[in-house]
Amino acid sequence: MEIERKLNNVFVFFVAKVIDFLCVMFFIDTFIFKKSSFQNALFLTTSSYFMSFLRIILIFVLIGFSLSASANPTDPKTDTAGTTQQIEWLILHGNNSNNTNLDSALYYSNQAVKIAEAANHFLQGNSYLTLGRTWANHTVADSAEKYFNKALLFFKNQNDSIGIARAISKLVFVESFLRSNYERAMEYGYQSLDIWEKTGNTSGLAAAYNDLAGIFQVQKRYDASNEMLQKAIALIQQQTEPNQGELAYGLSMLAQNHMYQHQFDTALFYNQKAIDIYNQLNQQVSLAVEYNNRGNMFKLAGRYDEAIESYKHSLKLATESKFKTIRSALFANIGHVKLLQGNYSKALPYTLNAVQMMEEAGMEGNLVENYTHLAAIYAALGRNGQAYRYQQKAMAINDSLFSIEKEQIMAEMAARYESREQEKEIATQREQLAQQEKMQRLSWYIGGLMVLVLLLLTGIALGLRHRIRFIKKAKAAIEKEKERSEKLLLNILPAAVAEELKEKGTAQARMYDEVTVLFTDFKDFTIVAEKMNAQDLVAEIHYCFKKFDEIITKYGIEKIKTIGDAYMCAGGLPVPGSTHAQDVVMAALEIQEFMRTEKITREKNNLHFFELRVGIHTGSVVAGIVGIKKFQYDIWGDTVNTAHRMETSCEPGKVNISQSTYEKIKRQFKCIPRGKIAAKHKGLIAMYFVEELIKSSAANDKKGHSTNNKPPKNA
Repeated sequence: MEIERKLNNVFVFFVAKVIDFLCVMFFIDTFIFKKSSFQNALFLTTSSYFMSFLRIILIFVLIGFSLSASANPTDPKTDTAGTTQQIEWLILHGNNSNNTNLDSALYYSNQAVKIAEAANHFLQGNSYLTLGRTWANHTVADSAEKYFNKALLFFKNQNDSIGIARAISKLVFVESFLRSNYERAMEYGYQSLDIWEKTGNTSGLAAAYNDLAGIFQVQKRYDASNEMLQKAIALIQQQTEPNQGELAYGLSMLAQNHMYQHQFDTALFYNQKAIDIYNQLNQQVSLAVEYNNRGNMFKLAGRYDEAIESYKHSLKLATESKFKTIRSALFANIGHVKLLQGNYSKALPYTLNAVQMMEEAGMEGNLVENYTHLAAIYAALGRNGQAYRYQQKAMAINDSLFSIEKEQIMAEMAARYESREQEKEIATQREQLAQQEKMQRLSWYIGGLMVLVLLLLTGIALGLRHRIRFIKKAKAAIEKEKERSEKLLLNILPAAVAEELKEKGTAQARMYDEVTVLFTDFKDFTIVAEKMNAQDLVAEIHYCFKKFDEIITKYGIEKIKTIGDAYMCAGGLPVPGSTHAQDVVMAALEIQEFMRTEKITREKNNLHFFELRVGIHTGSVVAGIVGIKKFQYDIWGDTVNTAHRMETSCEPGKVNISQSTYEKIKRQFKCIPRGKIAAKHKGLIAMYFVEELIKSSAANDKKGHSTNNKPPKNA
């Protein structure tokens, strides 16, 4: 440790000086003064050492002054007070107008950029941020991104960490709210958070937490979103002068999370608090957003008249401030309420206007929902051709925005952040231990230095005793932490992989020539989920997935992961086996039988139920551990994608398998050929429905066939 090294150097230096002192005393007394008075020798020696220490102190002062000067270089650019005041005035009015009148904001922001660029002024970065924000409020994503990137480049050239973090946080808004690129938005969000944490800027840190909360909200991870919002609000409230705008934004996000969880009273409470703050700040744009959110709460609660009233008030504010983004959302929301009320002729023009605005702005994330609404309206009006066309457009955008691959990447980014937070907590604990160690050592050194004049050897002995005691305590703590880590590792990874990791320190990825991968997915999950409250929905998914876990465990199949309402497992790994295809198919049939029984029971009780699609494919994969901070066992390869296509091409209640799986199980199971069917990005693929186990094969299984996927002893 660095502290220990420095303290040891101080101790050695002191001991050396004591020895030198005694030697000089002896030399002067013996050879120079010839038994002269001890007082004279002491005076001469003390004076000499005083001058030596004075020289050392002077050197350190000069070094410190030099470092201070080099750390704060003089800005070579000259500036006139008039130019600075002019740019600051334009930026201030640009930012203020962003909350009241966007056309004025665009004028002021453009003027600030022109003057700052012409003067090569140090306020260029701030002027770019203001203009980028204005274009973002105009929903012009390309222009907003252009100026935010200009600001980012400027701040990087200036080595301005806070400016860099501000620019990156603005890019979060562009990618998330204007482009619906949530994967890129999350990447920017964590970059911004990392910089704010290093700078210790609480305002920026709170804003970063708010940004990430919005992304988690889109993913419907409301607990994670609420956790981020609580952190943000706590930081803001700790400030001497809290940022009221950021506080209101956090409260607004909390309100929306409670709304999506159908906790309407709590949602309206937080929404009203946000409205009160924005009224005090006279921010019309933000008020328009909040009244739109309030309308959404009334809409979900079935209070349609109050919803329309809130939407119209928001539309009035948006029109006055020329805030185009919210206007498209308001037309969409009013159209949706009319749809819910069955007034299809009035719902149609509102929804068409909203779609036109969103298409012009490239807001794909919002278009998915509104294409779906248009399809429902046209279907109700008997215009089935147009209904089908908009439903297809919605499905195409949804596939591009929320693919399994993107969901996995965002989940991995979130996992890395959680791992980093855990690492910080461990580092804090270690720092506390180090601080205790430091205090123990300091007390030992101070005691040793005081006692050394009288009895140096006694001081050293006491120090050694303290050090041995501390080492014993530290060793015990390390052993306890090691035992805890090993237990945790076995809970995360398959036993064989965990053992390899403990023995070698790493677990290499392996290529498996043949495994069987199974995917499941609930039909119309989103539609059924909207009819259930959050607690019942989570309980139902947990109940189903728990049963799936029990079934695949019985057949020796390895669970890989769940992604939302999708479930993925594989047979034949991490220990290869010879019966993985039969085992996986047996498990799939048992899972579908369980789901059929559940459907019958829930239909009798007039409860919502799920129907399941199952897809299976056999082929090669690569399996290994993802990440270095928070382990996750996962598999990759075209086999995984093909298995997923088997699931998406399946019918509810069926088990759909590929040609390769069919070749493995055709003697044991009765299968129905489906012919070649088009699969996304795969072309035509031969597929089969598995009907049942052939009775003769079932008898053979009872006589000796093992369904636990264990390999023979010589494997």
